[in-house]
Formats: sequence, structure tokens, C-alpha cells
Amino acid sequence: MRRKRISETIGNINEKYVEEATAYTGGKIVRHGGWLKWVAVAASCAVVLLAGILLLLQLSGGETNSVLLGGLLRPYREVKISGGESGLYVWPWEDRTICEKYLSMTLDGRKYVSRAGAVNRPLSEEALGEVIGSCEAEGYDDYTDKVYHQTFEVRRILGVNEERLVAADMEGEFYVFMHDEYNPPATFGDLLESYNLSENLKFSRFTLCEGMNEKGHFQLDNDDVIWQILSGCQTAENVDDNSWNRGDRNYISFTATSETLGAYKKVFYVTEDGYVWTNVLNWAYLYHIGEGAAGQIIEYATENGSEAEIEPYTQSLAGTVVEIGEDYILVDDSILCENPEDGMVFRVPADDQRIRRYIDRLNIETGDTVMIQFTGKIDVEAGNVVKGAYYITEATITGGDVWVAE
Repeated sequence: MRRKRISETIGNINEKYVEEATAYTGGKIVRHGGWLKWVAVAASCAVVLLAGILLLLQLSGGETNSVLLGGLLRPYREVKISGGESGLYVWPWEDRTICEKYLSMTLDGRKYVSRAGAVNRPLSEEALGEVIGSCEAEGYDDYTDKVYHQTFEVRRILGVNEERLVAADMEGEFYVFMHDEYNPPATFGDLLESYNLSENLKFSRFTLCEGMNEKGHFQLDNDDVIWQILSGCQTAENVDDNSWNRGDRNYISFTATSETLGAYKKVFYVTEDGYVWTNVLNWAYLYHIGEGAAGQIIEYATENGSEAEIEPYTQSLAGTVVEIGEDYILVDDSILCENPEDGMVFRVPADDQRIRRYIDRLNIETGDTVMIQFTGKIDVEAGNVVKGAYYITEATITGGDVWVAE
């Protein structure tokens, strides 16, 4: 399928938002006195913001809303959250993380591109193999039009073909880089072997779909049977069909997250008529495994899955800043509670450069109302520490409405 790569299309979220975000195109805008550039938004970025916002709209009935926030149920009053334009910030060179600076590299004559993405997830050392060489990475400063080069050590990812994915040691943290070429494995067996997929990808969250309509969200505790079925589809051939789409099919959509593969909430579709479609490796790969195998997978998942809430791409915490330290920011969510006494204070680590730069550049101060996006859990025992925070912006709350500042 020689379509444009889909870098952050995700599962377990209402498809209409993906469509709306995809339809958006925009020019470059300069805001905040020129220190921040605003670039054309991709579907991924709009969905990141929107999915996080939607978390605050989950209702359980009664006088208050029971909102699942990082593993905690919070008793919020009914609110509506409206965001302005969504986009990717192009930061000055000095404000970027190392993996934001260098997005491509060359190894043994092959070009690789970063898979760090907006959530910036490094690879654990347990997934690393031996050193296979050094690469020359390239970065570009949009403000000065200057090109930078730096050399990084490259290591193999255990079980993965280095001609597909490798890991670069970037100042002590390892980030996944992908060979930047459309080259689908010829068979489904080749796909499994090239990426050690059965070990590096777990199926737990899934959505049942009829065309573009979602019929329910579920949690699966064990995916061994699914991988047994897929392992029997080794000879299924890659299908290169630009006209293929899921719009008129019934299928199951697995959320596909893999630290080892550098994939965060991609999708893995299995359709009733026997197709597997996935963008786990950025490119859209399609295989025909047959109706029998596909039917077994769907049947097993539906019979063994338990109903679950929709899982947003990221989660959002809104509240009032009560303290800012050198490596943390404290946010009180009392303003969202029907009874302010139910409020909690959350500790957001600010030693991550992505959070610190927002605080400094937006001049966030004590007393400001903010919204924070994060990908992890809230560690109550450690003092309500918010894990995986990567984005913060000012917000305005008026009555029952929360408006994100443009």
C-alpha cells in the first residue's frame, strides 16, 4: 500500500476526530513574540490534544462525573472543554531534547528516521543487543537554517532485523530509529520474524468495529491464543492494494503499543473477511490471512475480553498551579470538583525538558490554571506523582467551561 505514512494514527478513539484532524491543513504562524513557531498540524497532533481533553468528559451518572485519571477516579463536576488550534511546536534549537534535535541518521548507507514521536519514549537497556557501529545523525534548526551533525553509537534491538530498526545511544538514552523506506515483508511470516513481533507486541486493548462505527471497547488479559493463530499464517502474502479500506468491513482493532518497536498506540486490524492491516511500523502493511484465522482471532477476543472504558491517546490533568520548584510543579484540581474539599494536589516532574520549556516560555506562575498531558499513571504512594508528563499549557475556566488558551 504505497500510501503516505501514517505516523500516529491510533486505535480506541472515535474515528471522526481522526478524520477531522486529517482534513485540517494550515500555514505557519508565529506566536508568543516569535519564540515559538506554529506549523501545519498532522492528524496525530490534533488527536493527541483532543483525546486527552476528552478524558474529562467521561460520565458515570449522578451529580458528579467519575473521571478515570491516571488510574484514579476523580469526582469532577460536569465540564466542557474546548481547545483552540492544535499543532506541533517547533522549538528553538537550545530548547529541544536530543531526540527532537536529531530526527534522521545514516548507518551503512541506509537512512533511518526517529520513532521517538511526541511522547518521546526511550528504550530500556534490557531490549538492547550488541553494538553494530556508529551513525551520523542530522538535525535542522528552523530558526537559523543551520544543519547540525552528531555521531551516535548504534546497537541492535534484540530479535529485530537491524536493516529494519536499530537503537541509537543519544546522551545515555536509547531511541528507536526505523529504516526510512517502504519495503513490506513479502509474507506475514517475514513480518513476524523481522520484528520478532510475537515478543515485542502485546494485544490487550481492543475495539469492535462495524465500518467506521465503534461497537465497544474491551480489555484482554492474555493474548497467547491470538499469537498461536497468527503464527499459523506464515505464508500469507503482502497485499499491495491502494483501494483497500476498512470502511465497509467488520473488524477488531487492537491498540498496538511497543517500546521495543518505538510504537505508541498504533493500530492492528483483523477483519472478518480475512485481512490484517497495521501501521505499527509507520507504513501501512496489509496481509490476507484468510477468513478462518481472522474469525478465530475475533471470536477468541470477544469471548475472553471484558468491557472497558475508551482509552485516550494521552490523558489530561487540569487545575491550578500552587507551587513551582526547580524540578517539579504542583497542580491542585479543586477547581474541577463539585466540592472543593475533594480536590487533590498532583506533583508533575519538571526535570523533563519538555515540561520545563513550557513553564519558562509561557511564563507559567503560581495561581495560573493549566492543562497537562501525560501518558503514564499517577503514583499515589510517591505523593500523587504524574508519570509521563510531556505537555503543559495555560487554560481558562469560566463557570462550567474550560477553555484552552490559543
